[in-house]
Amino acid sequence: MATRNGILTLALTGILFIPAGITPAAAIDFDITAGLRLSDDVQLFLNLSNDHYHPDAGVAVEILHRVPHPGDDFPVLLFLAAESSRDLNFIWKLRLSGMSWSAILVHTGVGPHRLFVGMDRDPGPPYGNAWGHWRKHRRHHQGSFAISDDEFTSLVKIQITANHFGISPLEVVRDHRNGKGFERIAREHHGRRHGGKEKIHERKAKDNHRSHGKPHKKR
Repeated sequence: MATRNGILTLALTGILFIPAGITPAAAIDFDITAGLRLSDDVQLFLNLSNDHYHPDAGVAVEILHRVPHPGDDFPVLLFLAAESSRDLNFIWKLRLSGMSWSAILVHTGVGPHRLFVGMDRDPGPPYGNAWGHWRKHRRHHQGSFAISDDEFTSLVKIQITANHFGISPLEVVRDHRNGKGFERIAREHHGRRHGGKEKIHERKAKDNHRSHGKPHKKR
């Protein structure tokens, strides 16, 4: 319990991710990645994903620090929890049991179409096979849907990026096909929206009211 509380305290008292000149609604409440050794782009993507879905802070911090591949696993866990209206811990336990992401999707009753929202045509490689598989089985049994974990993760990151920034998922697909990682794509859109690249390890907020909470006390 002490370790869990320590991690949560570190995240909640970490450097706020609030660029100067933006409204509180657009700000990220706290750095959920505090204490993890990740690149700036991955940290930003995880914070944006967490801010997009707003899970329970304590549960989110604990699970993020337990998953083997935070940059890939955590966004998918958030997506499946939100789409299935289940708790993050429930999805995480299913994953720990050895289930693939596709199997968890089916088990929780989430329609595979949720991975392809906004894709009204074949997105092409490397997603064409997954899209074609979904189109083939969408009118039949949902249990027939199965794609690789890598494909699933990519489709989730496309949906998160598109939904968070209000852009077409096909635009995200195009940028990724041109060699940009999803984290870089998100960082570029975040920068355009808020006027430059924000660094995790720089305090951007000077006004305590922007943190949606009480002023942070020095420890």
